[in-house]
Amino acid sequence: YPGQPYGSSAYAATAEDTSEPIAAIGEGGISGYVKRDDLMGPQPKNPEEALEMQKQYQEELLNNGVIERTIPLYDETGKTVIGAFAARGASDIPKE
Repeated sequence: YPGQPYGSSAYAATAEDTSEPIAAIGEGGISGYVKRDDLMGPQPKNPEEALEMQKQYQEELLNNGVIERTIPLYDETGKTVIGAFAARGASDIPKE
């Protein structure tokens, strides 16, 4: 990502505030960068789709306690994939 700012998303108030690329440590301890859109994952196109996605995420969290997707990990150019990054979301909702 020559010429572009980059950093961590730790202090971003919203996804839009996150600089891109985002520094990340991928699987196997590989240092690289992820793209904001990859990290955010699929976004709903309408309210109905948002409700359906929310239902699917809640079911996955209740069943597994975590949501995990693997996204590409890039080198400093942002063009070459050098590994994978596990994007995870967890919940404190207890399993029944």
